[in-house]
Amino acid sequence: MSAEQQANGDHGAAEPAWSEQYCMSQWCRGARWFIRPDSRGEQLWVIAESPDSAPWSVAAAAAVCPLCGEHLVAHIEGVGEIEGEMPAAILRFIRSLDVIV
Repeated sequence: MSAEQQANGDHGAAEPAWSEQYCMSQWCRGARWFIRPDSRGEQLWVIAESPDSAPWSVAAAAAVCPLCGEHLVAHIEGVGEIEGEMPAAILRFIRSLDVIV
């Protein structure tokens, strides 16, 4: 391990992949966040607006919005969907209906 890696806290382990989560607070400007566990310790999270932006380090039992503190949640039906595409749950419901004539 190089001196630079030691100084930066890099222990040679690959970082976990980013996952998308959402802030559901109605007044917060944050919407979609990219999160991953921080390799420096338990209950530490790296949270960013995009995988390429500067992240926040957040200490919490679960990932929270760095702007308002609301718990972040995984995919929400209808959030992050392609515009104009009907949410999958609605499509499944419509397809399950028997056509009454």
